[in-house]
Amino acid sequence: MAIFKLKQEHIDLLANVYIRWHDAEYGAPEIDTKRPFGNSGSLIESDMCEALGLDQDDDSAVARATELYHDLDTALQIVLQEQTFEPGVFISEAYSSDWQRMTVGEIGLVTGDACPMCGANDVSDVELPAIVKSGTGNFMKCRSCGTRFPYE
Repeated sequence: MAIFKLKQEHIDLLANVYIRWHDAEYGAPEIDTKRPFGNSGSLIESDMCEALGLDQDDDSAVARATELYHDLDTALQIVLQEQTFEPGVFISEAYSSDWQRMTVGEIGLVTGDACPMCGANDVSDVELPAIVKSGTGNFMKCRSCGTRFPYE
């Protein structure tokens, strides 16, 4: 079983990728492997940091951007399959691309647990298990990062 946290930063990077047509065999759209962000005049690290609003001179920021970049295959699979650009926690069986959004019950969150997105674990930081009614259904919300977890 695999768990993936789709973050706003993944979505921000995906919004900046350069898609082109790869004309091999039947052809298919692809992210340009040489210039994934379309800029041929700079390093990929500076393009990633710019897309994320990070300082490209900060080594830890560059490392963070690179880590997020290496997650983009899974992030893109989830965004396309689930037809959502909303951050959340997704689960898939091993060796499967059938990602499903996890609900609070599936995650097993209880009062005092850490938020799976940001790690906040103080009861004062995380509104668990208080259920907040939204226009789209019931959800729990982390007070620290604002991530909503559907509650069924």
